[in-house]
Amino acid sequence: MVLVVYYLHTKEESMRNIFSFIFVFLSMASISLAQDVKLYGEDGTYLGKVNKNKYDPESVSNPYGQYGSKYSSKSVNNENGQYGSQYSSQSATNPYSNNAPKIVGTDGDQAQYLGRKSANQYNTESSSNENGQYGSKYSGTSTKNKYSKWGQAVQEK
Repeated sequence: MVLVVYYLHTKEESMRNIFSFIFVFLSMASISLAQDVKLYGEDGTYLGKVNKNKYDPESVSNPYGQYGSKYSSKSVNNENGQYGSQYSSQSATNPYSNNAPKIVGTDGDQAQYLGRKSANQYNTESSSNENGQYGSKYSGTSTKNKYSKWGQAVQEK
């Protein structure tokens, strides 16, 4: 009788451990999916997500979306717009801009500044400055580092 009770207790305990493991695994998977890299204008205007998903309605890579269209006023891809013109001081494509859109990584409730989406190779905050912390492919705070969580968020989605 004691042996049967012990067997049932250990079987129940192992099932509980399996369910606990599955719960923790799924929780961690959902946490890693919560990472996004977003763009904001100097005035705080939301300019979309930085990822390679052409079907994400918020992606700057979606040519039909509000933030990826070459005709939208909120797109860094609009060559005539405030955020995409090579002549605008707030543009991602102006090689002399110091006020390009800010890159912010979000991970759940946490936000981290990741520099500026800028063509300016000399600005220390620019994602185009390969020697700066936000443009180096070796920096943990760079979207160019494919091994950092922010680089993976940009590359995989």
